[in-house]
Amino acid sequence: MFDSNCMLRDSSSAGNLTGNELAAPYVRTGPDLEPQVIAIHVPNTVSNCSLQVSIEESRDGVNPAEIHQCAPIEAAGTYYTTVKFNGPFKAYRIKQVGGPGNWGAVDIGLVPGGRYTNH
Repeated sequence: MFDSNCMLRDSSSAGNLTGNELAAPYVRTGPDLEPQVIAIHVPNTVSNCSLQVSIEESRDGVNPAEIHQCAPIEAAGTYYTTVKFNGPFKAYRIKQVGGPGNWGAVDIGLVPGGRYTNH
């Protein structure tokens, strides 16, 4: 299950994903002692298009640094990745490759119970 306090992208406030996107503001949770599981829930498939999701961190909440790039997403589904954050601020960047499309209410967030919990 997503931790509602650690949503990098919350579709209830961000709406449908229809273009490139950069998280703003950053989520402040502090540095991690252990790697964190991040779920990316994509409800729609867009033909001839893929999503490239990057996970970023920042020490000051202003200057991002990419720390992980996920495999390209080409279909609806829930995708998991594991990342260890050293900075206190967490964020994401999404780039659509191949053209615009409506991917729906995409959610990206930490899953404290790990990838085998129902979200």
